[in-house]
Parts: sequence; structure tokens; C-alpha cells
Amino acid sequence: MGRPKTYDRDDILERAMQLFWRKGYEATSTSDLEAHMGVNRYSLYAEFTSKHGLYQAALERYVTREVPHFIGELHAPDARIAAITTVIGRFAAAAGKPGTERGCMICNAATETATDDVDTRLWVQRYVTTLEGGFRHALDNAVRSGELPGDFDTVAWSRKLATTLLGMFVLIRSQLDGAVARAAGELAIRELRAHVRT
Repeated sequence: MGRPKTYDRDDILERAMQLFWRKGYEATSTSDLEAHMGVNRYSLYAEFTSKHGLYQAALERYVTREVPHFIGELHAPDARIAAITTVIGRFAAAAGKPGTERGCMICNAATETATDDVDTRLWVQRYVTTLEGGFRHALDNAVRSGELPGDFDTVAWSRKLATTLLGMFVLIRSQLDGAVARAAGELAIRELRAHVRT
């Protein structure tokens, strides 16, 4: 008979996600996880198989629980240009401010582990696809409503906007001068608004 669980899986996974988000995969030791999650190594491996398994579960949690809070406006049924400017403007305004040091967990994973780990790379790809899809959804709505011209290239622009936002996330994580990320976001918004029909 196995040992009864003395922990809540959802709670310890949330704690693990927060730690990985802040420190990254390599800098987070199993001892760090034990201390932060409040469980021993036996329980950690019994629940998640390995540190890598726990990291993958944390990435999944981030994508399903955190990402909708950041870019949810893009996926609203009536999302258009205002939704895009809200999302990009939010991160442009936050650049360089206290509390942004963690950046985006998926972008952190992309620059730290995705080149060597297929599982992590898949989560990065899903995230990029979700981001591009959100921008394209809003842009397509804008075209259908007449806010943007009918020949507007929503595919190319969704990729441009996603790449801009991902680059902003990396800059924010790096804690460089926030003006750099803000300028990138503001320029993307100005360029997009230049196509809006008045």
C-alpha cells in the first residue's frame, strides 16, 4: 500500500511554477524545490517522476493558468485593434518597473532550455502559436469590421506583433533600460494604427 498524500498537488505545483519562473530550470535545485514546495524528494518524484517532469507540469500550468490573464483580450470574440493596443501597451508600460523581474516563463524557457529539450520546445511552440493566433483573431475581426483595409496581411502582422511582444518579454526579464522595450511596443502600436481606417 502506498503512502497517503500529505500535500495538495495543485498547491505544490503552483509553488514549483513560481520558483522555476523566478530562478529558471538550471538554477533551481531539487533541494530548492523541496524547501519551497514543502514536500520531500520522495513525494516530488512519486508525483512528477523527476525534476524535468515537474518543470514540464509547471510550464503547462503557466500556459493554461497565467497566459490567459496576460493576453486574454486578444481571444475575446469581439477583439480588434483596441485589444491589441491594450495587450502591447500593458507590457510596454510595465517595462523596467519593480515586480517585472521574472519576465515571461515561456520566454525564459525558450532562451534557457528549449534548444536542448524537445518537451520544452513544444511548450514554447504552443505558446508562440497561441500568441500569433490571438493577434490574428483580433486583426481578422478588424478587417471584417472595416477597421482595417480588406487587403491587410493579418498573417504577416500577427507574426510581427508576436515577435515584438516576445522580444519585449526578453528585455523586461533582462532588466535593461525599460525605455527600450517601451519604444518597441509604442512603435508597433503606431505602425498598426497607421493602417486603421478613420
